[in-house]
Formats: sequence, C-alpha cells, structure tokens
Amino acid sequence: MDIEATLSKVEQELALGHAEEPEGILTELVIHMRRDTVSEWRSDLRDVAERFQPKRRKRLLNLIERRAAGKMAAVRESAVAEGYRAPPVANDDPEFRQELRELGERHIFQWSTHYRDCLNRHFDLYLRRLESNLDEGTVAPMKRSLSEHSRDIFAKGYDHVVDTKHLTHSGAIWKSVAGLGRFLDLPLDYYSALASVTYEGTSILALRSLFSAAVTGILDGYSGARFGDETGAAVLSRFPPQWGHNLAFLTPAAAEEVGQLIEAGPLDEGLDGSVLPLLDTIESLMAKKGEDYFPLPLFGRFSSENGRLEVGVRAPASGWSQRMIEAHAYLDAAKVSTHVLADAHARQVAVLVAPLKPDVREFVNERPTLSDVVVEAGASNRQRVADQATQVWNRTISRLRSKRKGAAISHNIARDFPLHTPNRMPFSQTCGTEPVPNGRFFYNRVVEALGSGAHIKADFVASAVAECAPVAADDTKRKVLVIDEYETLFGLLGSAVERDQFIRYAVVQPLLNQFVEFTRENLLVFLGQQPDAHFILMDQNQLAPYVTQDPFPLFEHVAGTRAGEFSELVGKIFADRIDYDPGFLDALHAETAGHPFLTVNTLCALVDWLIEQKRPHRGLTLRNDDFLGFEDKKLRPAQMALTSDYDLMRGAAKQAMGERAYASNKWLYAVYWIVRAIARENTDDFSVARGRLPEIVENIPAPGPLPDSNQILRTATQANFLRYDDDKVAVKVRTLGRLAASVRPEVA
Repeated sequence: MDIEATLSKVEQELALGHAEEPEGILTELVIHMRRDTVSEWRSDLRDVAERFQPKRRKRLLNLIERRAAGKMAAVRESAVAEGYRAPPVANDDPEFRQELRELGERHIFQWSTHYRDCLNRHFDLYLRRLESNLDEGTVAPMKRSLSEHSRDIFAKGYDHVVDTKHLTHSGAIWKSVAGLGRFLDLPLDYYSALASVTYEGTSILALRSLFSAAVTGILDGYSGARFGDETGAAVLSRFPPQWGHNLAFLTPAAAEEVGQLIEAGPLDEGLDGSVLPLLDTIESLMAKKGEDYFPLPLFGRFSSENGRLEVGVRAPASGWSQRMIEAHAYLDAAKVSTHVLADAHARQVAVLVAPLKPDVREFVNERPTLSDVVVEAGASNRQRVADQATQVWNRTISRLRSKRKGAAISHNIARDFPLHTPNRMPFSQTCGTEPVPNGRFFYNRVVEALGSGAHIKADFVASAVAECAPVAADDTKRKVLVIDEYETLFGLLGSAVERDQFIRYAVVQPLLNQFVEFTRENLLVFLGQQPDAHFILMDQNQLAPYVTQDPFPLFEHVAGTRAGEFSELVGKIFADRIDYDPGFLDALHAETAGHPFLTVNTLCALVDWLIEQKRPHRGLTLRNDDFLGFEDKKLRPAQMALTSDYDLMRGAAKQAMGERAYASNKWLYAVYWIVRAIARENTDDFSVARGRLPEIVENIPAPGPLPDSNQILRTATQANFLRYDDDKVAVKVRTLGRLAASVRPEVA
C-alpha cells in the first residue's frame, strides 16, 4: 500500500473538481491503515482532508482522529448516519487472497500476530462496505478467500505433523482442532470488541453479517479438508465444544449453512430442531419495523455436558434491568432432564428451546411458570418453534419495560463479566490445574522424565514443544513457550535434586541447558508470582543469567482521565451500562492498582451496594464520592468477610499464610505476612516507614529462616505485592491487603 501515491491521487482528483470518488479513496485508505500508521501519517492525512468541502472535510477529519484512537465502531456509525456510501465491492478480492497466501507460506498459524493484523484490516474494510450495502454478495469474496485458505493450511498442517513429527491420527486431529479454535477466535475477538459499543441498527446488522461470513468461510474450508481417511466435516461433528460457541453470534442463514457442513447425525439434528429456531427468533426481533432495540448477542457458550448452546443478548436500554437476556437451545433430548430445565429457570434464563421426552414434557406442563419459558423443539416444525420462542421473548421484553423509568438498579451487571467462565481455551503450558487437554503436556513430560531416573534426550525440550504447541508446518518459524505457574516446575526440579543427586545431572541440568538452547531461536516466558523461583542450582544454572524479570502486569491507568487499559476494563465490566468519571477511576485504581481479578471483585461488591441504596440506573454516573462512600461502608474487614466475591483471593491469602505454606514456598509465606502486617498497622494509606520492614519480617511467625528483608522487598515489588520509595513501604493492591488482614491463616 503506497500511502504517498494514494494521497497524490486524491489531490489530483480534487484538482479535477471531483468529490465523491476522492472521498471514497481517502476513506478506504484510512480504514485500511494500521492504527500506528494512521498516527504516523496523521498530519499528511489531515492536510489532504482539509481540501474537501465542509461536510466531507468534517467527515474525513473525524474518521482520521477516531481511527488513530482505535474507535472504529463510532466512526462507522457516524458515517452511516451521515449517509456515506463506500465504493461497491468487486466479485473477487485478489489483494486479500494474496495476503492470505503469504500468511500460509511465511506465517502459518501465527494467529495472534500476523493473522490478527491482516484479518482486522480487511474486516474493517468489509464492515464499511456492508454498512453501505447489506447484501450477502458484499462479503462473498472474503468468505471464498477464507474458505480456500482454511482448507489449504489445515490439510497441510495435518500432513506435516503426521509425516515429519510422526504423531498419531488422534494427536494430529487434536492439534488441528485446537488450531481451528484459534483461527475462529480472530473474527470472534473482532466481533466482541465492537458488539459492546455498537448500537446503531445498520452497524449491528453489518457486524453480524461480517462475522457470519468469516466463520462460515473458515468452517467451510475446514470441512472440506482431508485428514488421512477422515474429512473435516466428520471432525467438526466430533468436536463441537471447540467451535460451537460461535453459533450464538451467527445469522440463521449462516448457522443453517454450518449445519450442512457437518456430517449428518445428532449434532446436525439438534441444530435444525433447536438452534435455528432460536436464531430465527433473534433475527425476527432485530427486523421489527420502528424498533429501537436490537437484541445483539454478546455471550455464547457451547456446553457438551448439557448438550446445549447458551446465548446472551443485550437487554433493551429502556428496561429496568440491564442483565443480559439469556436463552438456551438444547440439542439432545437425552440430556434434557427435569433438573436441568428447573435449574436454568431458577437462574432466570428467559427462553428454553428443547426437545422433550414424555416424562420431561409432563413435568414442564405441570408447572405453569416453567411451561411459560420452555418451547418444545422439533426438527420438522422450525417456524412453529421460532414463533413460540418469539412470544416468550416478547413477554420478557415487555416485563423489562413495564417498570417505571426511575427504577432502581436490580441486577448486578458486574457479575455478568465472564471472570469465572472464560469462553476460550488457554494456549499456554501450565504447571497447575488445567482443564484443557494438552495444557499440562510439557509439565507432565518433565514429571515423567524425573520419575524415570534416566538421562533425558538431547532434544527433550524441542520435542515436547513440538507436541504441545498448536500445529506448525514450518520448523524454521520462531516459537513461544509460555509456562504458567512456573514456581511449581522449578520447585519440583529443586526437590528432585535434593532427593537424588543423580537426577541433577541426568535431568535437571540438561533441562536448564536445553531451555537456554531453545531461547537462542525462540522465546521462553515464565509466568508466576515469585520472580526468582528459577534460582536453583546456582553454581551451575546456565538459564538464570538469561532471564529478564518484568513486574507482573497490571492494567495501566492515566490519572485524572478516562484513558488507558484500566478504563477500558471498567467499561467492559459495567457493560457500558453504568457511567463513571475520572475521579471514580482514580479512587478505584488506588484501591485495586489495576489488578484485573480484584477490580472485578470490587465492582461486583460496589454494584451490590448501589442496589442496596436503590440507586436508579438511568443517568447514573459514578464519582469519587461514590467510591469513598462504598469504601467506608463495604471495605471494612467485617463486611468483606461476608462478601462471596472475594472468596478466591481470600482463600489464597489464608492458604499462603498457613502452617503448611512455609514448607512449600517461604517467599510467598513471608510476602503475605508482610502485606497483612502493613494493612493492619495503617488503614489510611497502607504504608509503614521503610525502616520498619526488617522488624516486620523478624516478627513473622515462621518455623524457620526467611529470605532477607531487602530481597523480599525487591522481589515482592516486582510481583506487585509491595511498592516503596526512600521513606515508605506500601501495599500495592489495597484490596489484597484488606483481605490478608481480615483472614485467619490456615491451620495444618
């Protein structure tokens, strides 16, 4: 993309007296550029935009500024409202196909970097075109390109790991499905980022159409790939949890197409009987004439345990509750029990579309409140099921709108944030509990090596990484190995050496040396709470000198503003339903320091407090005084002890200071006791004089020696437990200090 040449072309067209075409050229250029490139060229772009007539000039300048700030949703809605129409899309998109071809040749499966950048740029362009022409043909070139690319790379990836890595068919299939999930995450991430801030009808419909085309294109290509004697269509039928949550955000036509891509069977039947009627309902509500409410799906989950698709959509802004309206579509009658339906109803799921066995049907019919929300599914009665589901949904909307306008907050919006129910699979390697298959692969290989008592092979690390990483068809590409809870790994290695000195020379030292060898061409990342946990066997530890220690990342906040990551996090937790000013953000950040988990916990407790106060949600803007009032009433130890939102971190503090914790991690034991002591001594700013720290360490009830106080201060600051200057030592995250001060350490 030659930016200078494009700007010259715009100027030439303007000199000839043209207006519409040069505006379209400049608009497409700005949307296509990366955000950092827009910032770099901002002055030149503005100079050219200034040459347009007032209305077009205003539109273009607004686009440039918002694109530089990364606010594309607002740009699109503004452009749609002002009547801008993008140039028509061609029947083919050779540029996109060429970029995908280059990804397949040079950056295959590098989802979070090269793929994300490429797809986001083209998604921006296609979304703009859809808002001008909401027609399936608008995104057909993108869909075809993604289908061709998907078929090519997944077939290539499977053949590579089977032929050169000698993986079994099942192992290669698992890697392929994991890669498919990563690919599908890209359009879902794009959709999710815009869905929470998109409210104008045309933009909503365009966003759904774009997402549907991208997902069906990727799945179409995958279904047509060959994996040995198995087709991609068969693989999709066997592994719905890895891709099925995407169904929640599709248009009915796209979901119907997906049903045709998978092999005939129970999954296909469930899609026809339950999922499609539910999506028909959402579509019909969006298409209502004169309606200002568009039930845009914001949440989706596929539960293999219950055989259901869970969908959460935005509540109407005029409703008295801002809780997402939730609906379930059950795919298998065998998994639809009376208990499952009753439990969903108790959790206020608004619509339950399900095939019913005779005994379950009888149970539902005998309970009027349950029968009001259950719609019996049937593959041959799609329209009837959709009509009944629409009636149930409309009753829910009517109830939400029937309350008086000044109604108080009644639903804790912050608890809808998926803190405990993430939708996506993690792709790092962990040394802790990992629910995702393959997630503990590397750690398990180390455990096996220590247990065998034999020398590890010279390519132990390289082989283990090749097996646990997503499919990679090119061994020349750099890899990134992320080891979470790494203290467990090095604790295991250190304990094994203490038990058997032979293990030091057969396994542990060769492993450390291979880590160094791995990092010469690749990246190794250790995640954990203790910055120096890798300091074992320091007389011969070749790894330690190469490790660069960074503080544990917290969300960044720009004081006195609503700019930065922290503000974005708070906005997502509040789902843009509760407003807040910079003063509130400053006070909240002073409390949680940007710790994401504790920020969510604290805001859950704060919204409960707002509900107790019967604060109206209409026009509510939280300010510094609001947080100070909440702090005074709800952040006292006695109150926090009764708040279940803090259970996890309360349990972590209790365990870390317990009698058995000293033996497993002296450093963490000492750090939590220091945090506890400071928080108990000073509840104003959670700090003590720096000279007091050695005394605090000396008074920790430890059964043996502890690390030096200066070492603890340095490493605990890196881990964001503490902060210090020349005069004071303070607790970094006050909420954690309050919890540590309020719990009784665990007794062995």
